[in-house]
This record gives sequence, C-alpha cells and structure tokens, in this order.
Amino acid sequence: MKSLLVKDGKTETVSLPVTQREGLPQDEGYQYEIRHVDECIRKGLKESPLVPLSATTDVLQQCDALRRQWGFRYPFETKRSK
Repeated sequence: MKSLLVKDGKTETVSLPVTQREGLPQDEGYQYEIRHVDECIRKGLKESPLVPLSATTDVLQQCDALRRQWGFRYPFETKRSK
C-alpha cells in the first residue's frame, strides 16, 4: 500500500507499512501526524499550517451529520431516563 505525503508543495510517495523506529512504542501509522504536531509545538504554533482548526471542525461537523443520519449515538449523548 502506498500513501502520498505533501509538504511545501512537494509530493512524496511512501510505501506502507512504515517501519517502526526501535525503542519507541508501536503505533498504527500515526508517525507523520505525531511528527508534525511535535514540529508545531516546538515552533510555538497553536494551529497547524497544513490542517487548520477550521478544516478539523469541518470534518467533525460532517461526522456529526452522518451520525445523525444513521441514528448513531455515543453512550454519553443519550438522555438518562429518570
């Protein structure tokens, strides 16, 4: 499986699975996200220039709309009957 990584207008093809680095906990492929968040924090950024907060909230709103359409609710969203 291959994935495209785009940064500064340059595209890099990455073959998956990604090899884990020795001595670090195993993960499910979030190395790039973790690395980017680390870079943002070290630069003192409060928001990613690649994925701004507005993009994140747009995705979450779409997820909420789909859940409403499907009738899916998380346990904390259900009203308790008295």
